[in-house]
Amino acid sequence: MHDAITIVVPGNRGTVLQTGRGVHFGDISVQWWATRIQNLNASLGYIDPTHLPMYLTKDVQLFFGNNPFNCCFAGFHGGNAVPANTLHGPPNGNGNQPVQTYVWVSYLSPGIYAQPNGGSRWAEQDIYGVSHEISEWADDPFANNFVEPWLFPTFGVCGGNLLETGDPAVNIGFAMGTNVYFQGPNPDGSQSADGYYHPTDNVFLPWFMRVAPNNISEPTQSPSTNIGRYTLMGDLNPFAGFHQPAPGCN
Repeated sequence: MHDAITIVVPGNRGTVLQTGRGVHFGDISVQWWATRIQNLNASLGYIDPTHLPMYLTKDVQLFFGNNPFNCCFAGFHGGNAVPANTLHGPPNGNGNQPVQTYVWVSYLSPGIYAQPNGGSRWAEQDIYGVSHEISEWADDPFANNFVEPWLFPTFGVCGGNLLETGDPAVNIGFAMGTNVYFQGPNPDGSQSADGYYHPTDNVFLPWFMRVAPNNISEPTQSPSTNIGRYTLMGDLNPFAGFHQPAPGCN
């Protein structure tokens, strides 16, 4: 763990929004923020391609384009060729450039999305984003592992053709462990925190590959037609689209 880094966001690149429960969070342009992270990769002397740097913020989310309300997401991973400079040495061209992979993610307060009585984004708090991005980095570090196009079972829209293990199950997770960080009431007096950590669910390769029956993954908790799990949660994932192979899309 390294010392904190201060990044000043210009007024035309971000703002502060407030949820209905009174929780404030930073809302920043994704294009501007991504450049800041890539600059850190190139300028920090302790960053090198043999390690994965993870930049962690608290209650920061991103928006697309010029509309701060066209948001919000709180993590990404990527990779860039390491530049030639005094910190990292020569770039070694002709396809031999070292590549620096990285992750940025925000630790979100429970009162941003987690409603006291649950809700569609209940799991999107604390370590949800960390578990989401680290899993995707491990399976698709350079964002170039392609699969057949797949459909979001929860949204009914096409999710693309990348092997992104967290994206299909976005907003879905589970509670475990004991979390003592930022567990107090929301500013409006309501209580969203439940005292647990919330890892994300992740889909398995047989889901993308349309394997049925699934004899590759661990069996589901209860007997099922397709035998094996298509996600980490198995039967505990509440959506039927994750109990069977991925639906396709154009």
